[in-house]
Amino acid sequence: MEANTRAGEPELQTFAATIDRERLAGATALAAHLAEAGALAPGLPVERARDLIWLPTAPDTYRLLVLERGWTMDEYERWFTTQPGRRPAPRPAAP
Repeated sequence: MEANTRAGEPELQTFAATIDRERLAGATALAAHLAEAGALAPGLPVERARDLIWLPTAPDTYRLLVLERGWTMDEYERWFTTQPGRRPAPRPAAP
């Protein structure tokens, strides 16, 4: 869908670009929040966490893995939920 949209109507291209910016803004905000809460994995920079949160939300990710590469929905769900940006970091021990 995403690849087809980019090759289509100018209005759809503008819409897709807006959605991309909004996805990135949301991922940026979530990564910053996780960093402030101390919930990122040790050594994971906030910029990398943002990218790990952002990538799986792209429409092309599903299309490529499920529709083109033949992944089952179970395989896709398992992959999606085990990405580093999807797992909370261990909580620090209470003092």
